[in-house]
Amino acid sequence: MVFADVGDVAGTLAEMKVLRIIARLNIGGPAIHTILLTHHMQDLGYETLLVAGQVGAGEGNMSYLAETQGVNTIMIPELGRSVRPCNDLVAFFRIFQLFFKFRPDIVHTHTAKAGTLGRVAALLYNTVQTLTCLALHIRQRISILKFRNRQSTIDNRQSKVVHTFHGHVLRGYFSPFKSRLFQAIERTLARFTDVIVVVSAQQKDELCNQFGIGRPQQYRVIPLGFDLTAFRRCESQKGKFRAKLGVSDNATKLVGIIGRLTPIKNHNLFLKGIHNIVEATGDVATRF
Repeated sequence: MVFADVGDVAGTLAEMKVLRIIARLNIGGPAIHTILLTHHMQDLGYETLLVAGQVGAGEGNMSYLAETQGVNTIMIPELGRSVRPCNDLVAFFRIFQLFFKFRPDIVHTHTAKAGTLGRVAALLYNTVQTLTCLALHIRQRISILKFRNRQSTIDNRQSKVVHTFHGHVLRGYFSPFKSRLFQAIERTLARFTDVIVVVSAQQKDELCNQFGIGRPQQYRVIPLGFDLTAFRRCESQKGKFRAKLGVSDNATKLVGIIGRLTPIKNHNLFLKGIHNIVEATGDVATRF
């Protein structure tokens, strides 16, 4: 597990609390991964709490998966993908309040917005914990000297911070100025992040070496885990898609692309590739 070397965490496994935060549970890999990770960590004995925001207009909602997996979820309507200062401030304070109610041993954030608000809240929470314990320690020492009271244990439990990059918006999504700003924010956040999880070695190289985010020793490369059982049992679906398209000839190849209609997915490159293939080979048997 990635948490084995993030430092000593108070409590046994059965007592360990994990607060997981994601901007929204829209249809996609990050939502599925986050829900399944929370579910299976519950099975391992962790006390987990998933915090999620509102999906955007026109986005599919995967909160049903959290319900079917029995994942304890708190929805914060003000939390979402878009930058909205007023809502973001409200979401931040709601998250910050949760720290004191739940008192997590580990805070695991996913996606850019949740990673920013969650890690800043963790920093503030840990700072408050440190200052509170310092004040209690001073008060206790005075009490011992003055009244010879017995010294009691002070709980200085703080949250370890983990952030997962499922992808990033540091290049290709925004203007050059905004991209540089977000890169600077991520470099700052990395300074008080214990572990940075990435899904591939290529992503680690890009974030650490190209953008200068964090130190190499902070990174852990962990490929995303998904339940692929349904795809292993899909023989009954064979031929249905061809029938729907009216393509009964098995010799005809079907080639497609799956992804959101957004510039970063670069569907134009796929279309240009199709054009070049057909133009160069005269292939009319393949359906795109």
